[in-house]
This record gives sequence, structure tokens and C-alpha cells, in this order.
Amino acid sequence: MRVIRKMKSDMALTIEPDPTLAYPQHSFHESFSFVIVFGQFFGIMPLYGMTRKNIQDVQFKWKSFRFLYACYNIAGAFVMGAFCILKFALHGLMLDQAGPTSFYILNFCGAVQFIVLAKNWSNVLKEWSLMEMSMRGYGSVVTMKRRHMIMTTVVMTLALAEHLLFIGNAFTMGQHCGNFSLDSSDEIYFELAFPSVFKVIEYSPWKAFFVELANVISTVTWNYTDLFIMLISCSLAARFAQINRRLKTNRVMHEKFWKEIREDYSKVAHLVQVVDKHLAALVTISFFNNAFFLCVQLYNSLKIRSTPVETIYYFYSFGFLVARTISVTLYGAWINDESRKPLEVLHSIPSEYYCEEIARMIHQINASPVGITGSRFFMITRSFLLKVSECSVIWYSIEDPLTTHFFKHQSTRGNEMSLPFPLYFGVRTALSS
Repeated sequence: MRVIRKMKSDMALTIEPDPTLAYPQHSFHESFSFVIVFGQFFGIMPLYGMTRKNIQDVQFKWKSFRFLYACYNIAGAFVMGAFCILKFALHGLMLDQAGPTSFYILNFCGAVQFIVLAKNWSNVLKEWSLMEMSMRGYGSVVTMKRRHMIMTTVVMTLALAEHLLFIGNAFTMGQHCGNFSLDSSDEIYFELAFPSVFKVIEYSPWKAFFVELANVISTVTWNYTDLFIMLISCSLAARFAQINRRLKTNRVMHEKFWKEIREDYSKVAHLVQVVDKHLAALVTISFFNNAFFLCVQLYNSLKIRSTPVETIYYFYSFGFLVARTISVTLYGAWINDESRKPLEVLHSIPSEYYCEEIARMIHQINASPVGITGSRFFMITRSFLLKVSECSVIWYSIEDPLTTHFFKHQSTRGNEMSLPFPLYFGVRTALSS
């Protein structure tokens, strides 16, 4: 029988956890929770447990106030879009008035997709956490949470300024028109800002409240969609950037090292595929919405603006739209850019250190491009921005000869400067042929 005796000693043993083996303090879930919570104020991403550190606490509940609020977002966009379609059915389709219809219909689709994404968000977090745990040796991106907060504040502040200009422009147009048959300035504002609604139904304050609320939530949804794509892309690209930094600072040429790098690269690439599976529909909606509004704004550039506020609103709105479209594209393309950067190092490896793992990684990067797609119709790359710009320039060059003559003809009559949709595209087809 062995006897274990206590040993007396003045020495104290302190065991400190290895920071590289501990779970990253600044996880994606923790840094991104601010963005999710912000969206919930406007009926987007109805989730519970986002402020808790454990991803197991994140839940989507069908029977909850947040889900009902998200349903109001969907219903508001649907009803507003239905009013726009009804107005077209009664008064005819005009190109410069097609913007609100597209705005509400696409935001209706976006709000539905956010509910679908919220339902599957716990699965995305699990995949992301597995990647973070397996790559804990790289550490966490400490500045990511601050970057998310700054980008959210900047984008939404600019969007607020645009919406305030929209309201100011409507009030200014009401004073300029001098429609004294209406009872109040509020009624004039709603008649001019939402003609698709209040030319179909009679104005009342409670109807105006719900219309304005639906418009504000849809406006936030539109901007939030672009912001959401940018922040997700930023977080994914940062992980590829960590691998690239390790490659550039590496002084080890052993095959085991290249195997670890290739496996880490594959983990992040797999995460991109998982995220893209749930985000692809939102990307499609975002780019279609922005591309359509770019064309509408180019069409509106030929209009004669009667007040300084209208001029300021148009140029600010158009500039903000262009800046947001470019930002979404560049941030989305950042994933593809970072995923291809390892080729610079891999192609410069001396021949005596070349091995099978390096060849496999080169083949993987070239054969399987990594990036966010729009429902597999396109992948967001830098060259995709040029394609969007090319389409806008072609659109403007086709519409300019016709619309310039039309607006001049209409301005001499003092009529409303609107071009019938069938006439416009009939002449456009003739010009292009």
C-alpha cells in the first residue's frame, strides 16, 4: 500500500490559460450582435438571445412580438406595393413613377428573406463558431466590433439625412404647388409624398401614420440590406486576411505547415459557402434594387427641378445610392480578393520546397473561386462593378436622345413630365435595332 504524504513548500503554482487555446473573446456572434439588435427596432431579424455570449441562447420564435413586428414590416411593404400597382392600373404606368413600386415589392421580398435568415441564423452561428474554434491559433479580429458599429452608424445616419430631405422636398413641393383645397400642410405632404395611396383612398391621420411607418421601415430595410451584406463580407474577408498574414510572415517550409494552411483555408471557404447559401437571395434583391434605382435616377436626371430643395435632394439621393452600390460591391469583392492572395506567396515558393500540399492549394484556389454570389447568377468581384457601371451607361445613352426631346416638349406645355412605359420601350427598341 502506497502512502502519499503532503509536501510543505513556500512555492505557489499559478496556472494561466493559454490565450491561443482559449475561445476567442471577440467572436463573430459578439461583434455582430449590435447590428442584429439595431435591425430589430425596425422589424428585421426577429431573434432572441443576441446579447448573450452563448450561441445556444440565440432563438427564433414564431409566437413572439418581434416576429409580429417583422410581419408588419412585410405587410406594410406589400400593401404599399399593392397601392402602387392599383394606381398604375387606374392611371397608366409611368417610368418615373415605377421607382416606388419596385421599392416596396423588393423590400417586401427582402423582409421575407430576413425572416428566413433569422430562422436559420443559429445554424450560421454554429458553423462560424466551429471555424473560430478550429482557428483559435490565429486569434480574433479585435477591431471588428468597433468597425461594425462605426459602419452601421455612418450608413444609417446618411440614410436618415436622405429621408429627411425626402420629407423636406415633399413639404417644399406642397408650398410651391399652393394647393389650398387641402385642409392642412400634413395632408398636402402625404398627397405629394404618397400619391399612389391617397389618390386611391381618402386621407385621414391614422391612415397617414401607418403609411409613414411602413415607408420608414421599408427605407431602413433597403439600407440595412446593403449594410448587412457589407458587414458579413467584411467579417469573412478578415479571416482570409489572417491566413494571408501568416503566409507572409512564415519562415517554415515544412509540408506539415502547408497542410495546416490549406486546411484552414478550406474551413473559411466552407464557411463562405454556408453563409452564401443563406445570404444569396438578399444579395440578388440588393443588387437588383440598386441597379433599377440607378436607372430611374438617371432617367430623373433629365427632369427640370423647380426648387433648390428638390435639386439638393436629387443629387444627394443619387450620390448616396451610387456610393452605397459601390461599397456593397467592393466589400463583397473583398472576400474574393483575399481568397486569391495566397497565390502570390505560393507561386514564389522555391522549387526545392515545393510539395504536394502547395500544388493542391493552388489548384483549389484556381478551380473553386470563393465569394458571395447573387443566387448563383453572379459572384461579387471587382470586375462585377464594371459590369454594373457599363449597364447604367448603356441605359443612359439609350434613353437620353428620346427623353431629352420629350422633356423639352412637355416643358413647353407645362404638363407633368412623365413618359408612358409602353411608348418609352417601344421607341427604345426601335433605337436599339
